[in-house]
Amino acid sequence: MRRQSLQQVSVQVFRLGHSRRNGDATQIGPLMLEVQKKLHILRRTGPLFYGISAIDIALWDIAGKAAGVPVYRLLGGSDAADLSCYASLSRYSEPYLVRANVRRALEAGFHSVKLHEIALSAICAARDCVFTRYAP
Repeated sequence: MRRQSLQQVSVQVFRLGHSRRNGDATQIGPLMLEVQKKLHILRRTGPLFYGISAIDIALWDIAGKAAGVPVYRLLGGSDAADLSCYASLSRYSEPYLVRANVRRALEAGFHSVKLHEIALSAICAARDCVFTRYAP
């Protein structure tokens, strides 16, 4: 079985989408929706979906390079001078790991974090870490 790089797969998907969309390389959204619908039986989680997301990002990058513009312009541009970001954390489950990673995100300069915790003790650990840091 021949292994292909993400870039090679992305270029192939880009060409497929380009030919199926009458040469309009900016129709990445509909193409990726079609891919997701065809693969929905395999669920929208795990390595497959990470791969689909990576291809989606790579296609936008290729389209931006082909058009000679940054991707944000392909997506409609922006007048924003600043954009706020958040740290999206993995699910750690253990409160001490949650605290350590929330602390690390805050120390890196993030003002917001996105948790994927489901246990109340882990959620409380994150809350306590934030409030301890930003307590008046």
